[in-house]
Amino acid sequence: MALEPKHAQAMISYEELIIDILVTKSLVFSVIGLDVHGLAWAHWLAENGYATIGIRSRRAVEVPSTGSGNGILRLGEDLEEVRASDVILGVSSGGSTAARFHTLLPHLRRGQVFFSRAKGDVGPAVERRMIDDAALWGLTIGEDFFVVYLPNEPLPVGHTESSPVEIYGMTEACSRIGNAIYTRVLRRLT
Repeated sequence: MALEPKHAQAMISYEELIIDILVTKSLVFSVIGLDVHGLAWAHWLAENGYATIGIRSRRAVEVPSTGSGNGILRLGEDLEEVRASDVILGVSSGGSTAARFHTLLPHLRRGQVFFSRAKGDVGPAVERRMIDDAALWGLTIGEDFFVVYLPNEPLPVGHTESSPVEIYGMTEACSRIGNAIYTRVLRRLT
């Protein structure tokens, strides 16, 4: 049976697509900077079944593996490798959210979610500049690319259900996507 033309042109938003991928546990993560924070995230994601690309920090690191997870942790050689991921974690210490975003911008694509450390270093003027710069690269934040701010402390600290964390995004859509990913995947690490 052939699809009616009106069905053939049905569009799914990037937000809906990411939620669909999230449910199937097939998201691919990139962790930028494998310092103590980034290495903990990358290792945990791989051990819990997620394909993960760890982009090295300035110094070499040893990546531990217990071999018990179904995920794959692959070390990337440069930032270009973030194109292969759905979710980018810019969690390494040092540098501002805007600086990390601008460094990654040439390597980003539609349909990705960029998590960064706390929003404290990003005000309205910086967010406006990030939105404008993303548009120059063909990305619309909140529509086909999502920027989300993690809680202040991304190390595994035994976060429990009794201490809820609200994840904020640059737009309402960014917040919805961020909370969905955080609640289903990342919350277990923080």
